[in-house]
Amino acid sequence: MQPCPASPRCSCAKGQAYHRRRTRSSQEQAMSDRLPLASLEATLTSFGPAGCAIPVPLAYGPVELEYAAIRKGAALLDEPHQGLVEVHGGDRLDFLDRMLTQQLADLAPGALRESFWLSRTGRVVADLLVAQLPERTLLLADAFACPALVESLGSYLFTEDVELLEATRRWRRLSLHGPRALETLRGAGLDAQAIAALEAERAVVETTLAGAPLLALRFDLTGETGVGLAVEAQRARGLWERLQDAGATPSGWGAVNIARIEAGEPLFHVDFGEDALPHETALHKRRVSFTKGCYLGQEIVARMESRGQAARRLVALQLERDPPAPDDPPRQPLTGDAVRIEGEAAPVGAVTSSVVSPMLGDVPVCFAMLKAKAVKPGAAVLVDAPSGNPLRGVVQESLRFWPRTAQPAG
Repeated sequence: MQPCPASPRCSCAKGQAYHRRRTRSSQEQAMSDRLPLASLEATLTSFGPAGCAIPVPLAYGPVELEYAAIRKGAALLDEPHQGLVEVHGGDRLDFLDRMLTQQLADLAPGALRESFWLSRTGRVVADLLVAQLPERTLLLADAFACPALVESLGSYLFTEDVELLEATRRWRRLSLHGPRALETLRGAGLDAQAIAALEAERAVVETTLAGAPLLALRFDLTGETGVGLAVEAQRARGLWERLQDAGATPSGWGAVNIARIEAGEPLFHVDFGEDALPHETALHKRRVSFTKGCYLGQEIVARMESRGQAARRLVALQLERDPPAPDDPPRQPLTGDAVRIEGEAAPVGAVTSSVVSPMLGDVPVCFAMLKAKAVKPGAAVLVDAPSGNPLRGVVQESLRFWPRTAQPAG
């Protein structure tokens, strides 16, 4: 089982156990018709539980060139492992507002918000993007989460005018990442009104491209402009080729994974799992409303907010550059490697994912889930990385390693 496709410079493939409650039929449904669009051209990895994993492009060529497209151009990512749930009905926003952690009752058409779906005990069940359209609401999550999301949310429906549709097999998801992402969409024929709407972060547009229905949403996963796309599955290959013709560089998960860690974007089932409380993810300020009314798991979340301290928390560590030899790449930790406070023997946590950061001069960086006593910014830690002495590191102020700066579009 590989919950996260991992780059050659990342240790994510040893991520946490997947949804234990899912049925095999749901997993097989998620896997159906999810082959990569250009699988013969790509090195593949896999996403999901053993036996039902979805092939995902890792790289089409040198990862360095694909990473450069993210930072300087437009990288095109095929996302067969990502899914979509459609929510219809006049009561849909009121229902979702009572279920999910984010304030959604006032979500306007064209807007996008991040949210968690929690268990009764306040644990994260799903990490979501919630996008509002005039006639329906979209819930975006990984392909394996969607069937269980429909089932679990549906169990709380009674007389509400709400219909939940698992639409992963209908829609195929792609994404563009880089300062030329909008320019590439313009060159591919996307209309000026849609382009203008996507200039704003966390926007969603329902439009057409070359006569085909298209959903486009703005979410900057890599620290650069990011546009998620959903097209009818049978038209996905045509869109892929059209975006390539407009200048996009096909890129695998390896390059995107490096950029998302630099940008401080942890992933569910990789950097935190179903045992995590919102405050432990370090994403609670983005995913949780502390001013709205009740939702599932709220009592636990409110209690933790009042205490002002979680028992553990996801943090970012910048590590020393310590190559085995002068011309060798720097050592980096693996997922699960122990983290200790300098001067102490007992571990205070473990690495969840790591990369070697090009933007920081090939310095290894990582996310780690640490006990509360070790999360103070500036704290010195040791990471028990393989093949040598422990790597020295420092807890960062935030999850973001590399702040985004303005990039020229031309």
